[in-house]
Amino acid sequence: MCAIVTGMSGCLFARDIGKPNIVIILADDLGYGELGCQGNPQIPTPHIDAIAAGGVRFTSGYVTAPNCSPSRAALLTGRIQTRFGHENNPIGARNELPGYG
Repeated sequence: MCAIVTGMSGCLFARDIGKPNIVIILADDLGYGELGCQGNPQIPTPHIDAIAAGGVRFTSGYVTAPNCSPSRAALLTGRIQTRFGHENNPIGARNELPGYG
């Protein structure tokens, strides 16, 4: 019985070997030209530059909204934010108008 379970678990793990590791670094209000890997000599970003040098860079990406909260909601849910009513940033420190965001 142990041999069967061990053999089956080995098959399950074998399928996961080919899957890529994906890391998303999300920085709010970071402009395209503000990183060293994008040619900015004024702001040192050595760790992000090292990640960019050893990985894949997507240089023609676009956001789904001109403000931050809906863009993050779309990224985290995988859905277009207008389809679930998150089109604007919440208002105020206590979100006084919760239906707005």
